[in-house]
Amino acid sequence: GAYLADDIHRRWKKRAESGSPDDPWTQKAKNRAEELIQVIPAMRQRLVEKETMELMRDAAEKQRIKKLKEIKECEGHLALANKLYNKGEYKQAIDEINLVLSLSPGNESALKILDNIETKLKEQEKKANLRQIQQYYQDGIKYYQQNDLQAAKQEFGKIVELTASPQKE
Repeated sequence: GAYLADDIHRRWKKRAESGSPDDPWTQKAKNRAEELIQVIPAMRQRLVEKETMELMRDAAEKQRIKKLKEIKECEGHLALANKLYNKGEYKQAIDEINLVLSLSPGNESALKILDNIETKLKEQEKKANLRQIQQYYQDGIKYYQQNDLQAAKQEFGKIVELTASPQKE
């Protein structure tokens, strides 16, 4: 019974959907399909359930497609971040990593690149400090050899200040 009624409804509905809107048979088919729903309450319930399931499947598929797009976008930003990191363009790489983390918080690849950048920046800072210390030392020696002890003391004092200040780790 229920299967036959569903099949009849499906056929009337298909006829209504495939016909021209100004065709009287299209309107008649539409009316018949609606009458069946009104006459058989269980059919109405089955149609609602079927439409609900279709909507849920559509929503799940849209969510899956959205997630795939986000993954692809993350991969693009990660690839660019790696490229920038390898070129030493750390600020731009961090910008790309922030985009990845906005789409995928906790992304392990992004966090690893960010950690690598922080390590490189610390190394650069240490090298810059070492160069500065070397310059102060050379200037101090030069002033000492010129017998300008006050200027030499100032240069060596700069080294003490630079090396005594706590280093950020």
